[in-house]
Amino acid sequence: MQLSLLTIFSTSLVLAAAFAFIGAVIINFASVYLQKERSHRHKLRVLTAAHEKTLLESRMEIQENTRQHISREIHDNIGLSLSLTKLYLNSISWNELNEAKSQVHDAINTLTRSIADLRSVAWTLNADVITSQGLLAAVTEELNRIERLGIFTIEHLVIGESFHFPSQQDLIIFRVIQESLNNIIRHSCASRVILKMEYTTDSLVIRIKDDGVGFKANDNSKRTSAGLANMRERMKLIGAEIKITSAPGYGTTIQLKIPSKNGTQYPSYQSSPGG
Repeated sequence: MQLSLLTIFSTSLVLAAAFAFIGAVIINFASVYLQKERSHRHKLRVLTAAHEKTLLESRMEIQENTRQHISREIHDNIGLSLSLTKLYLNSISWNELNEAKSQVHDAINTLTRSIADLRSVAWTLNADVITSQGLLAAVTEELNRIERLGIFTIEHLVIGESFHFPSQQDLIIFRVIQESLNNIIRHSCASRVILKMEYTTDSLVIRIKDDGVGFKANDNSKRTSAGLANMRERMKLIGAEIKITSAPGYGTTIQLKIPSKNGTQYPSYQSSPGG
């Protein structure tokens, strides 16, 4: 009887020790797992904060570039048209009725063009319009606006079934395209520009090619390197690729490749600044 009780007591101690050991292992495993989980969440928060900071800096840079773009448009285009309107009105000779009518007619036409240009600039710079109408409509309107300036001819090619990207992504893509076109206007001396948008099942590929003066691929001047770095940084933010090819006398080609994993299909439509 005493042996049996001793055996039972010993077995109980062994089982208790075993359960205690298993419990300690489980607790230790849980503790390690929780530490790793906390570490992972901390790293995720750090990465998220860094990404948000970069995205915020990009937005601020886009806003600054937009302000500069507005300033140039007002000074170079709309300001000139309004000055011409003022000149027409100031030079009216009321002694010659037919000539006065012609001058008033020219002033009205110039003012009408200024209003249209102002509406067009406002339309393409309005982020809400871009995100609601879509990238393709915004690009089409921007090309129409630039073509009206008569600086160079533009060929716009669209291949495949167009689709939306998330609104912030659409906006960043459009601003990069807009910056590329503005650089062509300001620096390329081009006579012809081709913008091709190719929609595939897995990506959108955009090629912007001009026949301008081009530049050295290893040009490290502040203006060139900063501008290209900004475009690359914006594409990196949305997981897209950018390739820039240029040489003096051979023009420039900018290629953007944006994965379409977040894209959604939408029907084709016609749009205009007033539509």
